[in-house]
Amino acid sequence: MTAPASDAMEFLDGALGEVGASLQSFADAFSNWVTGSGEEAAIAGGVAIGTFFVLLLARSILARMLRGRDWKDAYTFGAIAGRAVGRISTLFLLIASLAIAARYSSPPEPVGAILGTLLLIAGVLQAAVVARGILVSLIKRQAVRGGEDASTLRSAMSILGWFVNVVVWSIALLVVLDNLGVDVTALIAGLGVGGIAIGLAAQGIFADLFSALSILFDKPFRKGDLIIFNDVIGEVEEIGLKTTRIRALSGEQVVISNTNLLDAEIHNYERLDERRVVMTIGVTYQTDPDHLDEIPNWVREEIEDLEKARFDRAHFKEFAGSSLDYEIVFHVLARDYDTMMDMRHAVNTRLYRRFLKEGVDFAYPTRTLQLAAPDGKSVDPREIARNGRAREDDSADTEQKREPAHLA
Repeated sequence: MTAPASDAMEFLDGALGEVGASLQSFADAFSNWVTGSGEEAAIAGGVAIGTFFVLLLARSILARMLRGRDWKDAYTFGAIAGRAVGRISTLFLLIASLAIAARYSSPPEPVGAILGTLLLIAGVLQAAVVARGILVSLIKRQAVRGGEDASTLRSAMSILGWFVNVVVWSIALLVVLDNLGVDVTALIAGLGVGGIAIGLAAQGIFADLFSALSILFDKPFRKGDLIIFNDVIGEVEEIGLKTTRIRALSGEQVVISNTNLLDAEIHNYERLDERRVVMTIGVTYQTDPDHLDEIPNWVREEIEDLEKARFDRAHFKEFAGSSLDYEIVFHVLARDYDTMMDMRHAVNTRLYRRFLKEGVDFAYPTRTLQLAAPDGKSVDPREIARNGRAREDDSADTEQKREPAHLA
């Protein structure tokens, strides 16, 4: 057995021996007190019982008063305080009643010491229970007031509940041990060293845990949001302690660690109130200049007739290679992608019909080739074609003239 383990066993054996001796001393002293001064013990017992029922009644009345009229809302401060009072255990009230009765009587010293120690331990544990309940209720209140759904709330409670339990019960344990006369300095140092070792070994896990907390409280996205990160676009299905699960548009589930997800640039399309659409259309260079001035007005009229679209602007943007380009900007008054595409479709078909009606042609890609002679001078392809046909005609005439002489 290693030295630390043997030391721990020796400490445990000594502690158990002291507890056993104290309990035996308490039993002997209590038995002698009851048999030796029965009247005083009976009065103390009556005081303890009366105090106990008074404390029970006070707990019930105070809990109802704190809840008040908003008892249906579980996350008001009154309801939280009322539940905290309701968590005061009956065992703690019984120990408190016995300790109060002991103060107004003269029990033997071992009895008073044991009751004082029990009251201390019960008080610390009771305070830990109440503090944990209040902290968890406040976290739930923050989540509910922030509009979190049930799934996100469960994720938050699974993460934060663990942290709250560790912190509250660790403090309670240290307080109890310190008041029992145990030297907690070495224990705290050991926990610190152990915590550092565990943190270094599981730093990736803790990084994901804190990233999950950041997601739940900073709310860059929620369950059901459509997000884009890296080259993935999909709907958030679950926010877990270590990973977030996303259902991609292509159908598969993408699982990514919370740390890596927060390190990426996230586009949340669920936070859109409206979508901005930028379009470019081109007309031919043969378009009447008067029509060029009217095209923005035509675009405005066609877009303003649509219920879910708001016109922004339309301008003659540039002289392109084979077209006169206009840039059109409008807003779709909806957040979903399908509605945006429906509006694009409606705008395109309306503009196509309007341009046909006004006699304006849409441009399409064209290319003009120019031929040059070896000296760099431009050559007309039609002239080359005419020269080629002329040479072919001359060759045919020459063959016709030679043929009779050859036959003779």
